[in-house]
Amino acid sequence: MPVEMIPKTLLSIIQSNPQLSNFSSLLTSSGVHNFVFKATGEKFTIFAPTNNAVTEAVESYKTLFSSPETTALVLQYHIAVGLFHAEMLSSGLRVGTTTRADFINIHMKNGVKVLNGEAKLITSNIYANSINDGGVVHVIDKVLIPQSVLNMKK
Repeated sequence: MPVEMIPKTLLSIIQSNPQLSNFSSLLTSSGVHNFVFKATGEKFTIFAPTNNAVTEAVESYKTLFSSPETTALVLQYHIAVGLFHAEMLSSGLRVGTTTRADFINIHMKNGVKVLNGEAKLITSNIYANSINDGGVVHVIDKVLIPQSVLNMKK
């Protein structure tokens, strides 16, 4: 009997992972999920921060997260157009994001892939297999704040 495979979308991967429920809530409440997770056929790489990371960032950057516009920019900064497998994330790589203004810088620190000098890649290569919504999710331990957003708040 053939095995029926249920398509997993990027959003369903994030929503079904209890470790990512805060990130999932922000994506949904901000409307960013509508922007990114449309059936475009485009491949995306999501750097999804854990619940602890989101809680810490929201507490540390209260004014930033009180604005829907800046919250959306922070979330979009976690999304790269294209498929970046963990093996491709090598030291010195700059990954363009959907903010279009900011890049994520990849480095190695003590054998661990680190984004922007602080966020560690803790789980990698969780693949979506939907025909219209493909890509990969990597779980990270910090929220990435784009420099353009930090500059707006000065």
